[in-house]
Amino acid sequence: PPPPGGKAPPPPPGGAPPPPPPPGGKGAPPPPPPPPGAPGQMKAKRFGFSGIADGSGTVFGAETYALPEDIGLELQGAFERKPQDTKQKAGGKKAPVKKQLIDGKRDLTVGIYLTWLKANEHEIKEKVRALDPNFFSEDLVEGMIQQCPTEEEMKVVKELTPQQLMEENDVIRFFHMVSNYPGFENRLKCWKAQLKFVNQHNELTRSIGQFEKFMENMMTNQKVTKVLSIILALGNHLNGSGKNGAKGIRVQDLLKMQTIKTNNRDSFLDWSVAHIHRVDPELIEFTEDVGDGAKYLSSIDLSMLEADYRELKGGLQRIENTLKRADCDARFKEVMGNHLDFADPMMDELDQRYEMWKKGLIEMLRYFGEGPNAKLSEVTQWLSNWSQFCVQFRDSYEKMMKKKGRKSTGISSAKLPRQSEYQQEVMSQMAASSVPIRNMKSVPPPPNPAPRPAAPAVVSRPPQAQSSLSSTQTKDREAKKGKLLDLL
Repeated sequence: PPPPGGKAPPPPPGGAPPPPPPPGGKGAPPPPPPPPGAPGQMKAKRFGFSGIADGSGTVFGAETYALPEDIGLELQGAFERKPQDTKQKAGGKKAPVKKQLIDGKRDLTVGIYLTWLKANEHEIKEKVRALDPNFFSEDLVEGMIQQCPTEEEMKVVKELTPQQLMEENDVIRFFHMVSNYPGFENRLKCWKAQLKFVNQHNELTRSIGQFEKFMENMMTNQKVTKVLSIILALGNHLNGSGKNGAKGIRVQDLLKMQTIKTNNRDSFLDWSVAHIHRVDPELIEFTEDVGDGAKYLSSIDLSMLEADYRELKGGLQRIENTLKRADCDARFKEVMGNHLDFADPMMDELDQRYEMWKKGLIEMLRYFGEGPNAKLSEVTQWLSNWSQFCVQFRDSYEKMMKKKGRKSTGISSAKLPRQSEYQQEVMSQMAASSVPIRNMKSVPPPPNPAPRPAAPAVVSRPPQAQSSLSSTQTKDREAKKGKLLDLL
């Protein structure tokens, strides 16, 4: 140590380090950090191989490779150990949470579709550009339209760098591709319109044809006209107005006939059906002509039919507008141009038929008394009312026939309705026979006769020993027996 008040001795030559501090001493500076990439600092996965102590005379001693510093950093980053998901210790820092770019539910839905499609974003881009029908069906195109990103989602992913995309999932990369493909969704919608046109056109044509057939049958069916005129006359008479009463009756009012009861608890509809049957039994068949058709057509939603028509027409208009754009490529012009040449004449014909169909529906409503202000939106309810009336009419007729079946037993043949001359003759003979008419249905069929023994040899008899019945009487008896068996 230096003398009191003296100076410290100079350091020894050669720059030797100062002596270490005493044990437990403080204030010693920490050792300098090792250089980047040094083995002591790497927190990466280990290779775990058994090293060779002496490489001389081996392939490893022939040449030595000096690992560049940037490669060492890249290697360390590639095999860096991921932090284990352990519970945070008291006083520790939270693990950084990666920011989610899109909604989790949305990410899951789009991810399922892309997994099922089995194509990455580059393959999807090329297939859509080529309009490849062998890869994309109508349903797949429609599904991809639903999975396309919104404007907000495209803003989030559009500026991602390639390095950032490598860390994202397939959904983010798909959204990034769509956001950098001008007109991607519009191209899909045009493609969908082209793929759906034939089936959609045929379905519309079929539905319109069913309505046209029904309208023609309703407005030209004489049975319908006769039945409604009889019901109108009966209703006016019941109201006490007679010929000076109402000039027509609306279909929805026909449903009220079930609510008016006679003294025998039969409805006004039951009474009317019985009267119509007496006037002309063939009029009852009108329900078979126009009842089932109304029931089916009432199940068709006219608003959906109109929506399909507008979608079909709007799809062709979208294709025409896209073809006029400057950025329209040659493949799109080829495929969609050929489609327009095929579809435009069919659409022109459908336009005319559709307008006539709408006018025909309104004319049908006016023809059946719905007034001059009838609307297309009232057609479905009108068809439902008419179908319900036909069902009620048919039920009343079946109930009437059951009643007649129960009362027909025990009445004379003269009171049976619409009997032919043959039926009347047989009934009169049965009335004179020993079998009562009321017991005809209860007479059991004759039992099967027991097998007879072999007949003896025929012995010729003289003419006077044969039966005294004449051939005419025998034929009459056989005829009566045959008629009786036929009736039974």
